[in-house]
Amino acid sequence: MRLNRRWLYILICVTLLPSCTWDASLYEDLTEKGGRLNPCKNIEAIVFEDGRQCHTESECPEFKNAFTYKMCPRDYPQCFEDKICRQRVEIVESDCSPNEIRCAKGEGDEFECIDPGNLNTCGAIEADCANVKRGVDCSADIVKKDGEKTYDCFSTGDSYECKLMQCEEGYHYNSTDRSCVKIDIHNCASIGNDCTQLDGFSKNEENVGCSENHVCIAKNECVDGYYLDGTNCLKYTKIVCGKERKDCTAIPGWDDGDCKNGACVITKCRDGFELKNGECHLIVSSGCAEEEKCDGSCVNLKSDNLHCGDCSTQCRDDQVCFDGQCVCISGYEACQTEEGMKCVSVKTTKRCGSCEHSCVGDRVICSEGECKCDGEGLTLCKDVGCFDLKSSNEHCGECNHKCNTVDGGAEICKDGVCVLECLVGYHLHKPLFSSSTYCAKDDNYNCGSQGKMCGAGLGIKEHCVDGECVKK
Repeated sequence: MRLNRRWLYILICVTLLPSCTWDASLYEDLTEKGGRLNPCKNIEAIVFEDGRQCHTESECPEFKNAFTYKMCPRDYPQCFEDKICRQRVEIVESDCSPNEIRCAKGEGDEFECIDPGNLNTCGAIEADCANVKRGVDCSADIVKKDGEKTYDCFSTGDSYECKLMQCEEGYHYNSTDRSCVKIDIHNCASIGNDCTQLDGFSKNEENVGCSENHVCIAKNECVDGYYLDGTNCLKYTKIVCGKERKDCTAIPGWDDGDCKNGACVITKCRDGFELKNGECHLIVSSGCAEEEKCDGSCVNLKSDNLHCGDCSTQCRDDQVCFDGQCVCISGYEACQTEEGMKCVSVKTTKRCGSCEHSCVGDRVICSEGECKCDGEGLTLCKDVGCFDLKSSNEHCGECNHKCNTVDGGAEICKDGVCVLECLVGYHLHKPLFSSSTYCAKDDNYNCGSQGKMCGAGLGIKEHCVDGECVKK
């Protein structure tokens, strides 16, 4: 139910000033000829058209009620952040506001006020009074391009026009030119976030993608020097080397080395082995026991992959001879696969730490047998991925806490808190007696911010355009 101004005044009086009494003359004085009820935390001055000022009720007793009830009187309605009531330079002798167009209705004295800044009568001019249609209906008349969702009416200085306010899901809003940019591999997390330019990611568009959470993902393959782990391209290391993801440190006799061009390069062998032709060979004495001879050569049946336990047992490529038995090399376990039981790496996101444990989500990697995040400042959200809880709009402050999109703006995650930010042409507005804020459309009394008035100085004519006061 909408309260009229008289009841609104009574409500303010009863709520804020229990000792005050109803003053009908004050109400009429406040509302006649376009004046408005405008409560202030404090009135510091009343400024007249000729520049005179008064700061107390003793200086201008005719405005005693204004200082008592902290409300600007008739024709002095501009009480905002500076707490100053300014006299109107022009008094409109109609019930229409200065920005509205007065259009006659029929042949009588009836008339209606057309707001050229209204969503449904955007850009209306006096000539439109003779037409059934006044201005442009931003909600119905605009032919939308791909991704465009809603339009609103904004001032351009001399007139008003419909401009894009919000995009559909799956598009980024470009505030620079008020356009919608489709979310894809070239504009993933934000406009200009090109997945094909990330370290390790393929330049072939078929091998990259943009997830539902607007995170770049790798598919099929990575560039040379990187391997595909889930949806990430990770650089080769001596623990995961080459397309076979070989663990160089598990090579018999390995002591030190690196992974170069996808191949293990041994630079040092441990005691009891010698480096020959890039491999570690077991050092054996000239003579050996009969049970350590195979085909006339001395072998170590406890560690020789070609003769493991006995001369006829040869370990597979994914195994190593340990204490006379073929076992999976370090970082591998015997897991059931489509090809039967095989030694497979348990250092990937598909199998991390064990055959059954997998890592799921964007920017999740397997490190030392545990699911971890690929980057500093990220938090692992189970079954979703890794996110920066200080800046992620999908996971702000904690996992699965999403910042909302609202009319005229959106919540942006800053330092783990969803903070409301408004689009160009809107400002943060906090209603009287309320602790909440919302995005309100700019006007000449609230231009870019609540209380910022255009044309505050005497004789200055300005319009609010995209949050800035522009001279007419």
